[in-house]
Amino acid sequence: MYKTFAIVSISLLFSISCSSNSTNNSTSAKTATKKTKTKKAKDKKAKDKNKSIKKKAQTLLKSGNTKEAIKIFDDIIKKDKKNAKAFFNRGTIYFNTEKHKKAIDDYNQAVNLNPKYSKAVYNRALSWLALNKPQKAIADFKKVLEINPDNYKAVNQLGKIYMKQKKYKLAQKYLKKASKKSGQSFRYHYYQAKIHLKQNKLDKTLESLNEAARLNSNYYRIFLLRGRILSKKKEFAKALKDFDKVVELKPDLYRGYYNRGLLYFQTKKYEKSLQDFIKVLEIKPQNVKALYMTGVVYNVLKKYKKALKQFSSAISLKPDYARAYHSRAQTRYYLKKYCKSLDDVNKAKELDYQPNPKFLKALKQSTSSCK
Repeated sequence: MYKTFAIVSISLLFSISCSSNSTNNSTSAKTATKKTKTKKAKDKKAKDKNKSIKKKAQTLLKSGNTKEAIKIFDDIIKKDKKNAKAFFNRGTIYFNTEKHKKAIDDYNQAVNLNPKYSKAVYNRALSWLALNKPQKAIADFKKVLEINPDNYKAVNQLGKIYMKQKKYKLAQKYLKKASKKSGQSFRYHYYQAKIHLKQNKLDKTLESLNEAARLNSNYYRIFLLRGRILSKKKEFAKALKDFDKVVELKPDLYRGYYNRGLLYFQTKKYEKSLQDFIKVLEIKPQNVKALYMTGVVYNVLKKYKKALKQFSSAISLKPDYARAYHSRAQTRYYLKKYCKSLDDVNKAKELDYQPNPKFLKALKQSTSSCK
């Protein structure tokens, strides 16, 4: 009887103890779940708020209101000087508006607050490149790889820097590594082509570009570069197909139209050439080269007043554009504005441009009365 009672008592005590523990555990679990949910809700709210702020800043930037976009992050930083994302976002605005020293200052702050902020380190490296400080960029890209060894973009950037420095073996090493990491082997062949081009090996350049095009028929840069090489080799029909492909893939990119315009000019299809240069100016109104080339085409078509306007626009944007002065001099000569033509010739000479001897001889015969 005693033993039975004792067993029951122990059993009851154990049951009560377990029940008590179970209740406590259940309460703790509910509290923990509630805390987790609260934290998730707060995180989501913060994330949504950050997205909303970024969207507002992007809208301001698109409308050209850079100051207001920067002010958004200025206000956040004033309230919270440990907000690494705010420094990063403001730095990115400075980066996009080519204020690279200010961008670097903000990226430094972001990295100081969060040493593993690989995006800030990566962007800082890009700013160093923009400031023509490749060694500092190399150090930062390598730091990105310490934080995230799978960042193929940083590997690719290192390859591109070494390529510019003519360290071709190092360049090939990094570019090959980048193509493996990204699973985009066409990129390796594309950059291999650029290395061959720097070494003036045009046939090998084309071989690499052909392989890149076989692997990816939607990467416009392949066709743009191949078109340029084919133009150099005077294989105009093939080059035209490549430039057409660029325009098809990137209808809002001016480079396809510009290069096709040059090809049409070389093949004396002046009206088509003019259409392409005008298209460039629709996309990028202050493109100095396109302004100049429209002037050249207008000269060929004997539309001298239009040519004069284009050359003058190019010169206003680039006051040291010697070739534009020389071309405008020719246009003014055709318009019988001989003294002004001579002024332009003299300006071209000041800028170390040698005028066309036949043109200069003809001009001298018409400018004896000019001071």
